[in-house]
Amino acid sequence: MSEDRHYLGGSTCSAAAGLSHYLSPYELWRRLTGSVPEPKEPSRYIYWGNVLEPVVRMHYSILHQCKVYVPAGFGTYVHPTYPWAKATPDGLVLDASDKATHGLEIKTADSMQAHRWGRAGSAKVPDEYRAQCTWYMWVTGHRRWDLAVLIGGNDYREYVLDYDEVFARKLTEACIRFWQDHVEAMVPPPRTAGHRPEPSTAEKAEQIASIRLAVNTLMTAQQKLEYEIGESISLESIEALGA
Repeated sequence: MSEDRHYLGGSTCSAAAGLSHYLSPYELWRRLTGSVPEPKEPSRYIYWGNVLEPVVRMHYSILHQCKVYVPAGFGTYVHPTYPWAKATPDGLVLDASDKATHGLEIKTADSMQAHRWGRAGSAKVPDEYRAQCTWYMWVTGHRRWDLAVLIGGNDYREYVLDYDEVFARKLTEACIRFWQDHVEAMVPPPRTAGHRPEPSTAEKAEQIASIRLAVNTLMTAQQKLEYEIGESISLESIEALGA
């Protein structure tokens, strides 16, 4: 977790509100209160996400013919009422007069997670990333946040998220309660709090379809390679006979 232990940011607000697929409120509380050490090295997903972030940002900038300002350092923006609520955007999109019009969040995703993302331009994005963009809008005051994702290294998609007052209120109220009732009070939340429910049948079907597509793609590539290897071996055998 790249964000400071003393604050809630975009990558931790979803866990505080029980929306994260990867981290429960209890696990987050342990990290924020120092009960468990931070990982010494980032995971390979975080590492490659950091490496590819400038590439995705550049593509977005070229595609929209715009400038993207990149804030430096953690906690560039702080909520005026709650000093523990911070935001570190991946970028702010500037207009012709260099005024920031909206924010930009950049993600990279494994192809096996493609089922969690809708078609480009749709409203279907993972809950934790919707929460992150909403959190940044709440902290900075912007009312639009673009989300650009590179899936599997070659599938680029964009989503436009407008500020949803209802979702934002539920998210921020949950985070305020988490901070005041658990972090400041040093009282752990229930261990089971915030665990995601079992995926629905439709969600499981989407996952199966995504897995089958990935397997078929790999099998096709394997068959092509085996054919090419076989052709090469046959040619070498004919040349050896003629020698």
